[in-house]
Amino acid sequence: MDNVTEILDGNTPLVSVLMITYGQEKYIEEAILSVLKQKISFKCELVIGNDCSPDGSHQIILGLIANNTNSNIDIKYIHNEQNIGMMPNFINIYNMAKGKYIAFCEGDDYWLNSLRLQKQVDFLESNLDFNITVGRYNFYYEATNKLKRNKELFNINKELKLKDYIAFNFAHTSTFLFRNNFKLPNWIEKVHAGDQSVFVLAADDKKIKYFNEVFSVYRVHRASVSHVVNPLKAKENTLFFLDKISEYTNRRFDLLIRHRKLLNKLYYSISISKNSIQKNLLLGFAIVLRWFGIHVLVKFVK
Repeated sequence: MDNVTEILDGNTPLVSVLMITYGQEKYIEEAILSVLKQKISFKCELVIGNDCSPDGSHQIILGLIANNTNSNIDIKYIHNEQNIGMMPNFINIYNMAKGKYIAFCEGDDYWLNSLRLQKQVDFLESNLDFNITVGRYNFYYEATNKLKRNKELFNINKELKLKDYIAFNFAHTSTFLFRNNFKLPNWIEKVHAGDQSVFVLAADDKKIKYFNEVFSVYRVHRASVSHVVNPLKAKENTLFFLDKISEYTNRRFDLLIRHRKLLNKLYYSISISKNSIQKNLLLGFAIVLRWFGIHVLVKFVK
């Protein structure tokens, strides 16, 4: 903790937490308060981008800003007068981040561990061969009011690199903390999987730390982005993302990317299938294919 405090320059935040929101008045208070509950020894900024929400989100956010008692966390609030869209909103607040490190918490998710930022920062400060840290998370299914722990198909304690993530994306946006040492490419505005793109850019050729602790809750509900996007559009967006990542990495991971494209087609078939037996068979095949990419194909990539 002492090393972290020494590198501060006046009121410059060490960490920027980015939060985009639109029409999430049911959830935004819990999201913001979960960030403000962080116990940290350094300065942090919470940058909120409200994309002209048509509900009461604006007043809720203003109230929380007025009553913020965490002296280590300042809130920077951007209220768009017109709706500009998810990715432009994200890019806008991303470019405002002043921190040495960046973390995310979307307006309908929330953090659980009040020490997570401190642990992640301390780790990156002491381990320069790592660029990004993640942690475990829970799914919260609003329709059934049930929590479920995320499961990975690999040992999270092993040394992880970018190739492991490209084999199949793991962790969740709400657990990321990474070094703010790169610029977003122009093509990211056209990518639906903005979080996956940022992960690839952040990881670079360094190692990835996966904490075996639950850091956050990913809320699954009808209004969440994953439920709103048309299956065909989602398939096309993923293909665009994979092509861009292939170009960005100079095709070093094309064996894995071709495998991801096959999985993408399979998930599309699952999403449009009306036959429950066929859907379950395809799901089983997808799990096997995913395991094959993670444990077999990845060994053939440097």
